[in-house]
Amino acid sequence: MIDVLLQDTLKRIPAENIARTMYLSARQLARMHKCLAERGLASYLKPLGVPTSSQLHSLSVPALIGNSLRSECWSLYEYPLGEYLERAILRTIATLMYSGNCRISVLHGLSEQPHDFQQKLQEVMRATKFRHFLKLFITYFLFEIGISNLRSRTSTGIDLGYSYEFADGRLVDINSQLSLRNAVLQQCDQLSSKLLPYLLQSLKQRSVSSALSHLSNGVTRVLFDGTGRARKLSAKPSRPYLNIIVGTKPKSQLQTQYCLAEDAIRIILDGDKRNVTLDFTCFESLSGHPLHTLTKDLLEIAFVIYISDICVKRNPDLSRKLHILMPVRHLEVWSKSLTQLERTISFLARDDVTIHLVKKKGRCDPMDLFCSAPRQNECTCLLSGGLDSAAGAVWSLENGLKPIFVSYSSGGILTKIQTDLFTRLEKETKLTLRRLTVPWQLRRAGAYRLVKQKDSLLYQHLRSFFYLSLATAAAVESKCADVYICENGPIALNPLISESHVNTRTVHPLFLEHYQTLIRSIFPVPITIHNPFLYETKGQIARYLVNRKLTSLIPLTNSCFYYYGVKAYAQEHFDIKGYAGKHDGDCLPCIIRRVSLHCAHVPDKYDDYLTDVFNLFDSPVFRTLPDRSLQTLVRMADLLRFAQYLSTMNAHELSIHFPDLYPYAQDIDYDKLTLMYHRYSEEILDCFRSRSSQVLCGVFRICPAP
Repeated sequence: MIDVLLQDTLKRIPAENIARTMYLSARQLARMHKCLAERGLASYLKPLGVPTSSQLHSLSVPALIGNSLRSECWSLYEYPLGEYLERAILRTIATLMYSGNCRISVLHGLSEQPHDFQQKLQEVMRATKFRHFLKLFITYFLFEIGISNLRSRTSTGIDLGYSYEFADGRLVDINSQLSLRNAVLQQCDQLSSKLLPYLLQSLKQRSVSSALSHLSNGVTRVLFDGTGRARKLSAKPSRPYLNIIVGTKPKSQLQTQYCLAEDAIRIILDGDKRNVTLDFTCFESLSGHPLHTLTKDLLEIAFVIYISDICVKRNPDLSRKLHILMPVRHLEVWSKSLTQLERTISFLARDDVTIHLVKKKGRCDPMDLFCSAPRQNECTCLLSGGLDSAAGAVWSLENGLKPIFVSYSSGGILTKIQTDLFTRLEKETKLTLRRLTVPWQLRRAGAYRLVKQKDSLLYQHLRSFFYLSLATAAAVESKCADVYICENGPIALNPLISESHVNTRTVHPLFLEHYQTLIRSIFPVPITIHNPFLYETKGQIARYLVNRKLTSLIPLTNSCFYYYGVKAYAQEHFDIKGYAGKHDGDCLPCIIRRVSLHCAHVPDKYDDYLTDVFNLFDSPVFRTLPDRSLQTLVRMADLLRFAQYLSTMNAHELSIHFPDLYPYAQDIDYDKLTLMYHRYSEEILDCFRSRSSQVLCGVFRICPAP
């Protein structure tokens, strides 16, 4: 089985890419293994500037080591293989830390938290020969690739993951699913035994090219029995590659310096030929003075990145190049922070990001204009129109802050959602509040027409970079030191609940940390980014509004992925004309919203859903849209199964099974995270028991609530 799954991956990903990822990772792991074995964790962390190792929580260590490896070679962690690699490394470290050996097991044989985990880690590394350590890593790397294909991650499979979650029309029990995963893992272990000699031999080669050639041959022989059916890697261009051009410089001039992509897009920010608009006047009206030219640079960079995100198509394996020619006014300032800028974007989207900065014509304002002290309790707070942002607005006012609420809009339904929410917020609080709405538009006609890629709104990996930059620009210009982006913990951390999902990192703590570092390196202002809801579930956030008698805000908020298409969907498939609701009901955010409102005891009249997923078999689309209904059923099963794992496994077991549950970023409280995950699982399980129809309870093998 695993051979077929891996072969399917190699039809899409060149064997040379697999070999390069394994080879460069093995070199990193060799250095890491030696340092941990000989000198221990404290010595390994010292060059990274990490706080005193005695302050570390054991659950943070796999991610902390993973962060250090990523910082050495960011390109390894891009799509299509970067996520597999990251999870494989985290699993490898966690398995060694929490089981104390290299025995392959998903669930069993894990010890409780050791008294001195650092000493144990060093002892385990000393006792584990590097070849065994490397074999474990290869096993997990192949497992991640194989299990993702088993789950039909990119929706290319026939059953969209149904056979993974169901058998004979019912949800398989946890032990059966773990047995399946362990069977795949054991097959990967057997393949890793065959690949290990090739990898070890490649590490002895004098040149990288020889090493990659040797290992590529090994990958082909082991996974394809030497038939050579793996896709070949395309040749690299001789000049720097460019697929996003900002400005009007002719291609004939650019081609002397760059290799231009055939489908390169051009983004024109200024002049009569501009094909996008971003209005700066709203910032100047808010602050009462012209925007600083450095702030304009930030806004234009962030806007270009966002437009690139929605207009540059991803490959079927999710990989994508964002190689941008970007004019800036303060070239010297941005050049010093270019690496941090590229890494922040790459972490957020797992894209291949390269930015070529050039000098933009025009004046540069002096930096001493930023020297004023920040105003006390002044802040900016993002107001996206979601439930969490609504609660965040209330929270900021309740905590004595003086927020400027920041939104962006390209018009349409989102503008109405945000405006209605803000208006009701003013009415309920009886306050005159400040709001900044930043309008932007694409020009859809003319020589430089830009087109949004299909389904770009579903992922929008880089939207939060743009959104945060709007709030940061407003903060800098209004002399605020704090920026608030409010998102519940499970969505902010967004761990992969199953291998069939694509997890974005829009409010991930490590992204916020990277972004804050970037901004502080650019502006002489100590901006701090906050997410006050990191340890709260969405259910708790909904209850927060209910307890303050602000339930009326909830129906004005939106959580749906497809809010922009719900009206047309209602008319086409439900025969409802002029549908006023905002939620299709069957996307994952809608399902989580249902769970949260059930937890907060919010009456049904306060929300709307086209599809009642808990009565899915009675929905009009169950028979008319069978593929969509199948996806919905699997999506619900994934969420339910995730909750079951959270409720039955201890933290160490979870860190192996779901390696991105516990990221490392400064000041994270891992005990609070663990408690939050348990509350989240209880909310999901209780909602499924209480809401599911009798038929659905039978399919999911759950006992209805009394």
